Amino acid sequence: MKVKTKGLLFDMDGVLISSLGSVERSWQTWAERHGLDVRETIKTAHGMRAIETVRTLKPDADHAAELRVIEDLEVGDNDGLEVLEGVMSILQSVPQRFWTIVTSATERLARSRLAFAGIPVPQYIVTADMVTHGKPHPEPYLKGATILGVAPADCVVIEDSTSGAKA
Repeated sequence: MKVKTKGLLFDMDGVLISSLGSVERSWQTWAERHGLDVRETIKTAHGMRAIETVRTLKPDADHAAELRVIEDLEVGDNDGLEVLEGVMSILQSVPQRFWTIVTSATERLARSRLAFAGIPVPQYIVTADMVTHGKPHPEPYLKGATILGVAPADCVVIEDSTSGAKA
């Protein structure tokens, strides 16, 4: 079966990079500091922008400050972070002008993980801090299509989370 597309939009965590351990350890630490249920916190955080997770779980907190805390935890934890099998060969076989990354991570976190993993960073990527509405809203992927100069209907999205699939 052949799939014809003019653009590829890749999620980052769980699609290009295995970062599950870092994500879960970081959110566990954050949850424990706030006396929150760890399992529920981790479940809420998957596939969602960190700022939205913080707003959901700590509505009365200083959201910007808490975002910096969780971002620092995740940037500082690269244990087990690795490129998923086959990713580099795919990215090397497709000219960069035809693909980009659309992630719920902040730009700082995304660039940190991509650099650590050795994945080439496209000139323009879509991160959590570049959109008003995160996944499951379609805004991030629509912005990714715009970056590539391609109609959304002409793109293929590679995604692993429920919220990302809904986007």
